[in-house]
Amino acid sequence: MYCGKLEKEGKIPKEIAAEKIKKAYIAILDNYPESKFITKAGLQLGRMLTFERNWADAAGYFDIAIQESIEKNEYTKFSLILSLLGDCYTKLVEPEIAAEIYISYLPLADPNDSYTGIVRAKLQDLKGGVR
Repeated sequence: MYCGKLEKEGKIPKEIAAEKIKKAYIAILDNYPESKFITKAGLQLGRMLTFERNWADAAGYFDIAIQESIEKNEYTKFSLILSLLGDCYTKLVEPEIAAEIYISYLPLADPNDSYTGIVRAKLQDLKGGVR
């Protein structure tokens, strides 16, 4: 996004750029529900909120990205989003929900994606198993 470019060039402070970028992604989600950028907006907003340790809101945006991936049958970043969504629930001290999410969505993940292996390992850790 343009604000990110301005921030990298030192023309605006990082905090201002981050807020403007957040607002732009929220505008995509709110105003353009058919946009091809819904998954990206959900993923990026979720990531930004994890840096702020806002796990609940981040989980909500990752969930939007997961649902959009399923709806559009587009699984390019599915395992990454799944991993991040589960991490949010783990941080919220909701390991049962994290495990449930992994179990529900893991069958849709690309078995060759490196994040799929990470999700499987996280699920085993949540179950108390050994990898």
